[in-house]
Amino acid sequence: MSLPAPPKPKPSDRRLLRWIAFLAYALLLLSLSSIPGPNLPQELGRVNDKLLHGAAYSGAGLLARLATGSMLGATAAVAILGAVDENYQRLIPGRTPDPRDWAADLVGGFSGALLTALVERCRNRKRARRDQTGEPTPTR
Repeated sequence: MSLPAPPKPKPSDRRLLRWIAFLAYALLLLSLSSIPGPNLPQELGRVNDKLLHGAAYSGAGLLARLATGSMLGATAAVAILGAVDENYQRLIPGRTPDPRDWAADLVGGFSGALLTALVERCRNRKRARRDQTGEPTPTR
């Protein structure tokens, strides 16, 4: 005997969960920006900080793309988050805002959003082909 499948979340529930994930990630990024400069691990000095910004914000871009459903919305969300983050650093000892960091945030966020959009496009094409051929839809 098998258990019944759990009900599928409504699209509005999914969108809300995606926004919550984006906001949680934003709080994580802001909490990392709260670390005073002298307390940052010395190993970070060995890595180009623009690469670190790009990598961190690619995750924000991914989540923003899922939450907003558009590249423009995701890019705007990441731009706002990056600007808030850089300005927030003014309040943290040993940290300074840098417009180049914000630019790296934007590039990383856009890249994450673009990758997400491309994956969604591939999934939708596969789904459309499956629907045309009458193949059964895989269950999750």
